[in-house]
Amino acid sequence: NRALARDRLERAIANAQPEGQRVALVLLDLDRFKDVNDSLGHVAGDALIREAAARLKACVRDIDTVARMGSDEFALILEGISDVVDIDDLAAGVLSAFTDPFLLGDHNVVTPVSMGITVYPDDGSSSRELLVNAEAAMANAKESGGGVYRFFTADITARIRSRMTLEQELRRALEREEFVLHYQPIVDLRTRAVEAVEALVRWHHPTRGLVGPGEFIPLMEETGLIKPLGACILRSVCAQGRAWQSRYLRTPRISINVSASQFADPGFVDTVLGNLGACCLDNGIIEFEITESVFMHNLDTIHETLEALAGLGVSLALDDFGTGYSALSYLTRFPIDTLKIDRSFVRDLSADSDHAAIVTAVIAMARSLRLNVVAEGVEAQEELDFLRDRGCQLAQGELIAAPQPVVMLDRLLERGVPELLEPLVPREGAE
Repeated sequence: NRALARDRLERAIANAQPEGQRVALVLLDLDRFKDVNDSLGHVAGDALIREAAARLKACVRDIDTVARMGSDEFALILEGISDVVDIDDLAAGVLSAFTDPFLLGDHNVVTPVSMGITVYPDDGSSSRELLVNAEAAMANAKESGGGVYRFFTADITARIRSRMTLEQELRRALEREEFVLHYQPIVDLRTRAVEAVEALVRWHHPTRGLVGPGEFIPLMEETGLIKPLGACILRSVCAQGRAWQSRYLRTPRISINVSASQFADPGFVDTVLGNLGACCLDNGIIEFEITESVFMHNLDTIHETLEALAGLGVSLALDDFGTGYSALSYLTRFPIDTLKIDRSFVRDLSADSDHAAIVTAVIAMARSLRLNVVAEGVEAQEELDFLRDRGCQLAQGELIAAPQPVVMLDRLLERGVPELLEPLVPREGAE
């Protein structure tokens, strides 16, 4: 436990001082422990902890200490260290030990680990200082995507402070309703009709101006703030959909990005239903975009959620297709309506490129499965021509129209873009 680990660390420091030796403290977190607990239950979670402890003990020497610090966090105290290379070797060995799957009942589960490493006396002279530094280094490892180890450095502390400041600002931004939506048209390449628009969140920062989602969405997902943000986005989109439904003869679908944590929320479907009902909105106007990371959660629960949404008439799109844990079985097992080809494949579509072959194959597969297919990130006429020639139905990108506020988008939808985007027809008497 934590108290035992601190006592062992203080003794290790006391023993190292006369000899001028180093002590390394490694804090380690199981990256997928919550997923295991949520999907397989606490019995499986407890079994994972026991097996993880056994693997860690096999990685260290007899003089070293392995202690459990929390639900899925361990500490390794390495004594008598003369060379930092020894710490590197041990950390690499731990990473390797956790590449093999854990057998939990009938399930094989791989859970990488994130490690933060700090060294006495280089990084601190007290157990408290070393623990704080190791936690900062471990947080940095998790921010890097997990499955890695990081040594403590002074700039990590600065980054942690910056992260805490950003989190506080984001909480205030939610309270002050500083998040706004821009919309990007998705166009039918045959008719040039606007089939849908994608809602993309921006942060209207009081001093920095408009901030893109790449700067705040990852932290909001990590801290759970993505759920209240997602609820705000859903309310705004439903209200906007109602306005367009009253204004145009044919209302384009509105596509909303939904995170894996939102999708795993048991109350998500009820929240969707409540918002649709409150706005008297045609359910078919809404489309949810999910990424393949959703399928890393409990598949039975995800299946129920997808089926419930499909039963409401809501469309479902698989975003960034080809960049994650692609499993073609998802396309037939779950009620997916649309595949979105990631922009990284659209960037280089010369006839002899690998990307061209991949995009051509995805389009053909989608058509055979009777799925819609959208090419994202179209920026050049050559890309548009290639996609149209290969039978791609839908596209979005800067070439057609950039994401923009709703006031500007309304003007665009009413006048169209020559050769690219046909205007929408307003209802008689609509302003």
